[in-house]
Formats: sequence, structure tokens, C-alpha cells
Amino acid sequence: MLVLSTLTALLSQLLSPSLHTAIMLTPPGNLVAYTTDGSPVTRSEDRTRVVIGLASEVWREGTKSASTSAAVANGEPAAGKGESEDDDEDEIGMLECELGRVFVYPIYAAQSKPSADAPPKASGSTTPAKQPALLLALNATEDEPWGLMHTKARALAKYLSEPLASLGDKLIPGTSPDKIRRTGGVVWGR
Repeated sequence: MLVLSTLTALLSQLLSPSLHTAIMLTPPGNLVAYTTDGSPVTRSEDRTRVVIGLASEVWREGTKSASTSAAVANGEPAAGKGESEDDDEDEIGMLECELGRVFVYPIYAAQSKPSADAPPKASGSTTPAKQPALLLALNATEDEPWGLMHTKARALAKYLSEPLASLGDKLIPGTSPDKIRRTGGVVWGR
């Protein structure tokens, strides 16, 4: 079960002196949970809203042009689709701006293994891209390496994939705020 206070505690474990804000949001840009280092600059709600907007836009633009880019210098991750078929979570967004570095990472619900009776996928079939359940946005200064942000995001995504899978149909990506009810600190879609 995902409890908002637990999500906030998990996000706070990602913070470091140069990584000052961690935000969990839905793909359309609705805030789920966030934490900051508490400094006067980063605890501003307006700044958090701007980072949420930037992260959501970076994700939307990245999914529109899902082309793979060349690897970034110094071993940093490439934006776009990874080489491996199982690397759906390696579709990332990166932005450097006046607010520092913004790193966006998708969090998918764990998938159950396909049954032996399931027909194999036809090569070249056009199946719609899998949509993440949540996005993780990290905001840091330029002192935080992209690779370290990627490692932290991947670890949290792996940790949350099983609890997200247990929610099943109750967690609906893209649910509008007027169709959401809150029960015991958990956000559910109707």
C-alpha cells in the first residue's frame, strides 16, 4: 500500500546537499508527493509548482519525440529509449535551466509474467507505448552529476514498482483531480 507520508519519507532519502527537491507526480502533471531540503529558496510552493510544470513538459516533449539520442559525455545517461527491450524505465527527461538540473524518471507498476497461453507479439506490431504510473522529478544544482540522479531515481522506481502493481486498477494514470477521492492518506482514482 502506498501512503503519502511514506512516499514523502522515501523522497527525502534522495536529497543531498546538491539535490534539493524530489517530487512525485502523475504523467499529466498532478502532484502526488514532494520534499525539499527546507532552505528558504527551495521550500517555496511557487518554485515547486514551476519544477512540476517543467518536469511534466519535459516528459511530454520526450514522449512525443521518443528518438534515442547519443550517450551524454562522462558516462551520463542518454535521454530517450535504452538499448535493452526491458529498459522501459530508462526513458528519461533531462533539463538544465535557471532552477538548476531537472531530471524526470518514469515509475512503472511491475508487470506480471505473461502466461504460456498468451500469443507471442508479432514483430513490427504497433502496440501503444506503456504509460508510467508516476513520474519522479529531481531538482538539483549543477554540482549533482546526472548519473547519480539517474541511479537514485532507478532505485526508487524499482522499490515502488511492486506496491504500484498491487494497486491495479485503483491507480489510474491521468485521472483528473475532480475524479479523485482521498482515503487514509492514499490517493485513489474512481
